[in-house]
Amino acid sequence: MRIVQATNEDIMYVIGRLHLNYSQSMVGISAISDSGKLYCCCLIIISSESCVTMHIVVDSPIGLKNNWFFKESFNYVFNTADKLTATVFVPESNKKSEVFCKKIGFNEIARIPNGASAGKDTLVMVMQKDACKWIARSNDNG
Repeated sequence: MRIVQATNEDIMYVIGRLHLNYSQSMVGISAISDSGKLYCCCLIIISSESCVTMHIVVDSPIGLKNNWFFKESFNYVFNTADKLTATVFVPESNKKSEVFCKKIGFNEIARIPNGASAGKDTLVMVMQKDACKWIARSNDNG
């Protein structure tokens, strides 16, 4: 398995799967097999001077092995792009995604009423750089 910058094909796959609109500010991190099969992709959209929006698609849990995918994705957000906050938007009906996002360190801060559809809210979840367990810090040992 390799962790690489997402190809345009990977980005278009995530856009199609999640019904997103394309933006030139999109970049991605992909976990792929040695034969090129996409295991998972983190689509990152620069939202502001200090914030990104992330969309994560996992087609195979093999891509999450050893946490390399998370380390590279959050290293890009918080160190390479030098942002302070990562945001995800999760439909309240997608409990699997909500649990996944909480497990990797996102916290719910708000709900958008009818944000997913009529009568269905969208959870707004964030992760701050100083709380991210996936990145190395200058004061870390080793």
